[in-house]
Amino acid sequence: MLVRAERYEAVGPIYRLAIPIYEQQRNFKALVSVYAELQQAYSRAAETKVSGRRRLASYFRVVFYGQTHFRDDHGTEWIYREPGLTSLAEASERMTAYCHSVLGHDRVQVLGAELDPSTLKETTAYVLMTHVEPLLTDNNEDDHFAVHTNVRRFFFESAVVDDSVAKTAPQVARHGLRRVFLITNKPFPSMQRRQPVTSRGEELLTPLQVACDELGNKAKHLRRILDAVEPGRPLDIKRLQLLLQGAVQPTVNAGPLAYAEAFTAAEQQKRYGQAGTDQLKESFRQLVAVCADALKANQTAIRADQVEYHRMLSESFDVMLDKLYDFFGERLLTKNEGAEETVTPTNEDHPRASMHVFDTIGGVNM
Repeated sequence: MLVRAERYEAVGPIYRLAIPIYEQQRNFKALVSVYAELQQAYSRAAETKVSGRRRLASYFRVVFYGQTHFRDDHGTEWIYREPGLTSLAEASERMTAYCHSVLGHDRVQVLGAELDPSTLKETTAYVLMTHVEPLLTDNNEDDHFAVHTNVRRFFFESAVVDDSVAKTAPQVARHGLRRVFLITNKPFPSMQRRQPVTSRGEELLTPLQVACDELGNKAKHLRRILDAVEPGRPLDIKRLQLLLQGAVQPTVNAGPLAYAEAFTAAEQQKRYGQAGTDQLKESFRQLVAVCADALKANQTAIRADQVEYHRMLSESFDVMLDKLYDFFGERLLTKNEGAEETVTPTNEDHPRASMHVFDTIGGVNM
């Protein structure tokens, strides 16, 4: 059952309880079966670690509104656990059908935006649904099994506009973020589909903090791809190139350079002070460092038909460094720390990527 649930890592601890008993009984046939299942379970665990194609669960925050309809559940807040890869739209459809069945009428509205209780109609039952994620820590952010085991802490985010910033300022300088943290009564997974929220908290991120957070996430995702390379686990070249292109290629009013342009303006420097500028500069320093490493890795992995594509990425990276110098007044990465200029494709047996640029434009499932 654990294998069918894709919880391969849990098979070993269970069998470690049974193995001593079988050994004492000298039940070698049972031991052969146990070790065969352990081999299969850990092989599957290793496969999913490489592919990353495992989604153990999706989680949703649900709040019920309507005293005459939900009675004791009116105003209560819950976390619902759904099968992996369940979208918010799919979960909303299931909740609507469930409420129709339980309440015995179809006057049910499932909404995704926060509600104003004063505008609610007594004849209608309202359900607020929001997609939430388990709260990651430094110890479990790379371990999908740990993230979805004994999890009680969740969070979701919503964009806010900082009205204290002039409306003429760039959008990235006006958009902050509200991050809400939720803790359930008991952990998931369990025999219960839902758990009540027992405590909540929130933090408000300034536009500068949002920018630094976004830059840090880009650097972390690139670094994670580079660090994942090991014997028997080649570089995920397609994903690396997609993230690298998004980091180094300038786009209109978007991308990393938009943050540098917005927050190095005089009014923003006055607003956040030297400490804010230094924080942004350090975030960019980390990003360009990992981009340089990613370009070097890409250079050694590409085939002959991607030489021009790699050259385009390298030139975009150089342009990015020059523009960052203009914004901050100093080099965040010296030229000899960047990617090599000479591109030498390898002859390794990587899948051909002659259509890679079109794959990138069309989007890649990450």
